[in-house]
Amino acid sequence: RQLDTAWAQRIVSHHAPAAQVSSVRIQQLDIGTTTRVQLYVEHDGPRQIPKQWFVKLPSLNWRAKAITLLPRLLTTEIHFYQHLADHVPIETLPVLGAASNLLGGSTLVINHVEENGAQAGKTGEALTLVQAEAVIGKLAQFHARFWNSTQQQHLRRLDGPTRKLEDALGTLLAVPLMKLGLKKAQGLIPPDLHTSALQ
Repeated sequence: RQLDTAWAQRIVSHHAPAAQVSSVRIQQLDIGTTTRVQLYVEHDGPRQIPKQWFVKLPSLNWRAKAITLLPRLLTTEIHFYQHLADHVPIETLPVLGAASNLLGGSTLVINHVEENGAQAGKTGEALTLVQAEAVIGKLAQFHARFWNSTQQQHLRRLDGPTRKLEDALGTLLAVPLMKLGLKKAQGLIPPDLHTSALQ
């Protein structure tokens, strides 16, 4: 997929028809379970349209494709931003564009976190204890809002085949990944917590 000025122009024109895009620069590229691209888009549109974009595309890594099996994981994320983001109790990033189709894969374009005053992390970068506590707190707040709420119309899609696939993979990988985590953590986690962590 070409992330060029013509592509960026279509997205900007959707929000500001008279605005013009003059250039698109790739600032960072990261390939994992999805392909993540950080862009700087130079345009003369209003300030409400950011110049730093974060784009998610299907993974270019064949191993990741084999693990996730389907581009539907990204499709589920697009569904979240289009239908659920307004219902969650935590701040979410504004969506600039989202598209999903069976042949062309899915594309999600959102504000870069730095446009919202946050600091972008890097793949493989460890969190500090304070950051980890903040993340866990936000996850608890998020899940508490939706606990036992799958009967709500806008949540039913999240309980479909993709969710069941993710649950199965999570169950399969949970113990091996926890063992690896405990090994890497070495003395940071007291030995008397290892058994309960594995359970």
